[in-house]
Amino acid sequence: MIGLVGTGIGYLLHTFLMNTSVVVGLDEAVLGVSIGSIFGFLILLFLDRVEIDTPRNRVDLENEIRSIQSLRSNIEDSSKAPIKQTGNFESLVDSIEECADILDESFTEEGRQLSRNMKDWTEAFRTYPEIPQAEIIDRSRSPQQQELRRLANDFESIISRLQRISNNEETRISNGCMAT
Repeated sequence: MIGLVGTGIGYLLHTFLMNTSVVVGLDEAVLGVSIGSIFGFLILLFLDRVEIDTPRNRVDLENEIRSIQSLRSNIEDSSKAPIKQTGNFESLVDSIEECADILDESFTEEGRQLSRNMKDWTEAFRTYPEIPQAEIIDRSRSPQQQELRRLANDFESIISRLQRISNNEETRISNGCMAT
């Protein structure tokens, strides 16, 4: 249908610019339907190719990335003591683990590596009590202990890579909307 509509619009523009008759003959109709069908099939092939490259769980991944960013902001903006934020820390770790599970199905090695890094980080993060957890997550705090600093740096790396994924997806979506 898209191909036929495109061909029809092209034909009308042609008749307008060349000041020819709008009446379509049999030969022109057959040629127009053929070109429109080919154009439509090319569009379908392009859309099918884009679908092959895009994981089926892209929406879930985007939701988890937003959830992680939101939970981190809530932790950083909160005036509660770290001990009162245990639920927020657990929710953040759960979101990171869910995001890692989604990335396990990634088509790229980088996505699967990020998933492994996230799982390793959550495993190490869970071994600490609330106060060190707050030092690891909150950018305004700087952990003194070397192991906590390493975990904080790993967390920043995970967040920045997730942000790049999110930015790439937003760009891909906006480009897809513009192309359609």
